[in-house]
Amino acid sequence: LFICLTLSGQGSVICGDECHLLLPGDLMILDCMEAHYYRSESDCWKFLWIQTTGAAIHGLFRVLAPKGIFYRHMHDTSFIHDLYRRLIPLIENPTPLGNIDTSELIEGFLYQLARLSLTENDTPYPSVIHHTLDYIREHLFEDITVESLASRFNYSVYHFNRLFKKHMGISPYQYIINLRLHKAVGLLLSTNKSIAEIARMTNFPSIGRLSSCFRRQYGMTPLQYRKSRVNKNS
Repeated sequence: LFICLTLSGQGSVICGDECHLLLPGDLMILDCMEAHYYRSESDCWKFLWIQTTGAAIHGLFRVLAPKGIFYRHMHDTSFIHDLYRRLIPLIENPTPLGNIDTSELIEGFLYQLARLSLTENDTPYPSVIHHTLDYIREHLFEDITVESLASRFNYSVYHFNRLFKKHMGISPYQYIINLRLHKAVGLLLSTNKSIAEIARMTNFPSIGRLSSCFRRQYGMTPLQYRKSRVNKNS
């Protein structure tokens, strides 16, 4: 398993045709035996990570993430930091007994994740931010507007934008665009779908709109990006 918690900056993890944008506080766990890669999406992407394996651990992971990838924005990361703090001396000074302790720590961590139920008391973020992030990810490729989000959570557009940007660092509109662009990147790299098909699948109104957003984010068009990655892999 590959376990990754973003501390600052932002990065992407691409596995299959899924491309996940990881912002501060985002936790991702995936089966590292599956083809994947990750990259920084900012000047500095700082994260905690660990790779581990074992029959019991993989069994717990299948319960935790039947689709093969676990993703969650963690509003309280203290128990994750505690896991790393306790693992470091066991890894630096391996012993037979220490290996057992390591296994128990990671299994306990996965059990805790499975039981974890985030509430407003667990986090300094308002509940509206939790619900907004969940809603956006569940309906990412539907027609989401800032106006509809503000109305859903009984905020004015002005106050909703202000609250979201305060806690997430970017506007809700840009957050949605970034997630759709990352999905587009995954499709560009893992499929032979045309740019028009990818624009439609990621709910951009046209090839031109996808291309302009893509160029602004990556400095090139989707087609140029695909060709550059193919050439690099070759």
